Amino acid sequence: MKRKEYIGVREAIANQFILRNRVYIREVNENRSTCGIYALPHVNRHSPDGFGWGYNGSGPSDLALSILTDLIGLERAEARYMEFRNSVIALLPEDGFRIPEESIRIWLGE
Repeated sequence: MKRKEYIGVREAIANQFILRNRVYIREVNENRSTCGIYALPHVNRHSPDGFGWGYNGSGPSDLALSILTDLIGLERAEARYMEFRNSVIALLPEDGFRIPEESIRIWLGE
């Protein structure tokens, strides 16, 4: 059975002093081997500038909504994403993170 891991990284734009936040989904099989890596689709509700984490704000709000939408669908995600932002996303280290699907499902009470 495939499981997901959400990976947030800060990437420097070449020859500029700009950092851009990127979030990837890494799919792994039962022995933790990578099956695929792709960008998390941005559900743009609050932040036209993209994802953020490590604080409360529009970028973390969109990240919380995007992760939950990927896992449980938009309708269910809309009911919980602000709570997820406040209790999980806002507490992540600013330099990057990894969140296994299992941890999110435990947070959801599944």
